[in-house]
Amino acid sequence: MTELECQFLSAAVELVARQRELIPLVAQAIGIDPFEYWILGRRRDDPGLDGINRTADGEWAFHFHGLEFDIKNLRDGRRVRVDFGPRGRRAFTSFGVGEFIVSSRQPWQVFPELKEYLCGPHEWADSQRCGELADALREQGYFAFAEPRLMKLIATHIREVPGRGRVVDIPANEMPDEQSDLLLCDNLVLTEKPHVICEPKPVQQAGAADRPGSRPPR
Repeated sequence: MTELECQFLSAAVELVARQRELIPLVAQAIGIDPFEYWILGRRRDDPGLDGINRTADGEWAFHFHGLEFDIKNLRDGRRVRVDFGPRGRRAFTSFGVGEFIVSSRQPWQVFPELKEYLCGPHEWADSQRCGELADALREQGYFAFAEPRLMKLIATHIREVPGRGRVVDIPANEMPDEQSDLLLCDNLVLTEKPHVICEPKPVQQAGAADRPGSRPPR
């Protein structure tokens, strides 16, 4: 394992720990499990929940969007992205780890050298570099897809349709009970493989010549 991979693994472990702490605060604020609310759509039509975007202590703001939500500390900007796996399992993405590295502050663990490698002169993480580090850790058995079985199901039933491109056409008898599981199965989770304890060390910084020129899509 390279030093970069080791630090990225440590950052993912830290991210998951912070998700575990903060998800209950959001659940308390809206009165329902965030996965059930946002992904399964329960109480999504409740107008009383539309204006709730702070935890009860007033220290954290949260925002649901896409298939995830962000929660941000209003005093110092620490930020956590919460992604989901099928059946509400906590999950993360490679870019979500990168965003965590960028915003992390004490008392959370910080990764200044890794942040510099991922960001260079910019204020955001390079999505390609995050993906490369995550792929390497998945190949080594530290990360896994949230639901490999569904990943294989999609691969089995994907086909090219003229004028439409690649289409996933899964027979009704093979569909999961919750179709949203298909959208979440490629998010990442930590495996049971023992995590390497990484002491932060200087890493090679990105040069100007190999930095991206524009911000990656979020």
